[in-house]
Amino acid sequence: MHALPRRLIWRFLWSAVQRRYRVENPLVIAVSGSVGKTSTKEAIGHVLASDRPVEVSKGNLATNTGLAVSLLGGTEQATRVRTQLWLIWRALTGRWQKPAVQPTWVLEYSGDSPGDLPWLCAQIKPDYIVLTSGGPVHLELYGSQGAIDAEHRAFAAVVTEQYRFWNGEDPFLEKLSLGGTGYNAVMQKHSEGWLFQPTGYQASVVAKLVGKQHVLALVAALAVARALGVPESKALQAAETFEPPAGRGRVISGIKDRTLIDETANSSPEAVIAGVQALRPFAGSRHVAAVLGNMNELGAFAAKLHREVGVALRGHVDQAILVGPNAEHMATGAREAGVSSIEVFRTADEARQQLDALIPEGAVVYLKASQNGMRFERFVFDLMANQASAPELLVRMSPAWKKR
Repeated sequence: MHALPRRLIWRFLWSAVQRRYRVENPLVIAVSGSVGKTSTKEAIGHVLASDRPVEVSKGNLATNTGLAVSLLGGTEQATRVRTQLWLIWRALTGRWQKPAVQPTWVLEYSGDSPGDLPWLCAQIKPDYIVLTSGGPVHLELYGSQGAIDAEHRAFAAVVTEQYRFWNGEDPFLEKLSLGGTGYNAVMQKHSEGWLFQPTGYQASVVAKLVGKQHVLALVAALAVARALGVPESKALQAAETFEPPAGRGRVISGIKDRTLIDETANSSPEAVIAGVQALRPFAGSRHVAAVLGNMNELGAFAAKLHREVGVALRGHVDQAILVGPNAEHMATGAREAGVSSIEVFRTADEARQQLDALIPEGAVVYLKASQNGMRFERFVFDLMANQASAPELLVRMSPAWKKR
């Protein structure tokens, strides 16, 4: 399909989305940031659904094309011609009605290059915004951290400070002086995860999650719920039942008595460093193996940032299995960090053939990589004890994804 027809099709689809928006008049909560967007979006949707009708944008459908697909009822297979024809039919025939109760839309807004977030906000203007983090991602297209900061400032400026929430523990966002609510919480390790008391709440909640970075998704959700008047009892009860989305911190039983921490949805330097810092408190005295893959779209910063990730393994892992074009840069940092067991593989296929043999029985295995060229969910599939549960537990298990 040529570029001009494609642009016309997506413009037409967005016009249908905007018709739906005008008819239903939803309250819109937009979630963006460098990392943690999907988990935070899902946490907010889960908590708010305890009190009101909520629609959450699907999966990773968060870009200027993907979000339109989600709001028209499509799936992540929208690149297929048959699905695009269905979307056009849906846009032509869709008849939306004003609901009896105002719905809430919790939408993920993803920016891959400058101007993406303001463009999305112009299509569907948020009533509330949530910024999860501000670290380096997509540097190949943004070019600098300053450009990423400018994008996040523009996103925050769409609403007044009263309706602005951001991760108060993120140093990149803190330096932007965004105003609004910088959400955070005092957390302590608990036998089932983490115990914390959200700001403004009388009671504490136990988050059955691995790592503070995942708990912060719930902290954001509870901050938004409080602002929207969700009763405390409902919000906290919902928070205690929250489970992370596929590929974003799920704990999965592995073969040979291993425990797998599945973060295979995607990867960035900020997210990897936060993830490995959570491993030792979770694993205790067990052997910890970090299986880390390439982090894509870092441009000229790739070598430096991969080495920094390797250095960040210091004291957190016993074994590093590093995969992809930038694996040797991670290995350089891991050697500097004193990691004694390091294996390097140029491709995911090479690593997959040897992975099981390299990891000791009973180990805690942390798996994280960018999506393109890595597809680490295949590693998790190989190592999980119950492969029949893969369609429910793992990311990218649809027939369309498996063919890629």
